[in-house]
Amino acid sequence: MAKTAAMTHAARAKAAIVLMPEIMTEKPNAEKLSIFVCRVADEKASAQVSDSLGAEVAARFGPRNERPLSIHAYDGDLLVGGLEGCTHWRWGYIRQLWVETHWRSHGLGRRLLWEAEAEAHVRDCLGLYLDTFDSEAERFYESCGFQRFGRIDDFPPGHTRRFFYKRLVRSGNSTVGLRSPQ
Repeated sequence: MAKTAAMTHAARAKAAIVLMPEIMTEKPNAEKLSIFVCRVADEKASAQVSDSLGAEVAARFGPRNERPLSIHAYDGDLLVGGLEGCTHWRWGYIRQLWVETHWRSHGLGRRLLWEAEAEAHVRDCLGLYLDTFDSEAERFYESCGFQRFGRIDDFPPGHTRRFFYKRLVRSGNSTVGLRSPQ
């Protein structure tokens, strides 16, 4: 009778390990471990990795609350510039900033950044961050008040990727230093 109860408990424990890995009662067995390098994306496994890490990160740091950030500039019906990114954890990430060649040096890039900053204030963000490997863009971002905080050499090969951030300043409930681009 005791043996049957013990086996039932072991079977229940194994089921719990499969269904609820966060309460594992057995140590991992490295001999049973299989690792696969996927040359083609395994969407189900990738989603599980993303969801699992997302849940752990949210438990430690709070919800990500990610929202897309898209700002587009048109000359009539023609798209001539845009900014793409997102806001999460009260920071705005600028993934892409593009201005049509003919529109460069006319303040459009500065205006797009200003709009992103204004929207970041509306979303109660603490700041904006971005990266680039274009030396002209580096100078542009610095002229817009961004500060360098890191770099990766040879990314892409022969170039340097640099990282920038800009803290948004608030005084009480109002925005300080947010002004229209010139």
